[in-house]
Amino acid sequence: MPRPAAGVGQTGPGRRGRASAPGVDDRLDVVRVGEYHDPARESFFAPFMGSAQRLAGGNTLVTDSPSGRLFEVTPDGYLCWEYVVPYFGAYQESEVRGLFPSEPNAVFRAYRYTAEELPWLTAGASGAAR
Repeated sequence: MPRPAAGVGQTGPGRRGRASAPGVDDRLDVVRVGEYHDPARESFFAPFMGSAQRLAGGNTLVTDSPSGRLFEVTPDGYLCWEYVVPYFGAYQESEVRGLFPSEPNAVFRAYRYTAEELPWLTAGASGAAR
């Protein structure tokens, strides 16, 4: 069974309101595996940052970085769930704070891991249930 594709979200000028998720296979060939069009086209835009991760079941985890929004969509574009980071804070570096004076809730990137990819988290759980 092929492993799920890793994704790289493509955003930027001319891509307002949509994100694509090209997949990278074992041979490092890039193949387009999907594109998502957000109903809130004007607010779903990142001039930089952001990501998309193709999940094993075919859904895609999207990080809308500037908005602090993480969400999962099906291949048909159905929104499964979303989470908006409720914490806001100013940038500490004066150069960055000059460019972005507001207090954002931005998040750089998110990943979903399976239990098999994090065996150290479940190693003690099976023994604790005895």
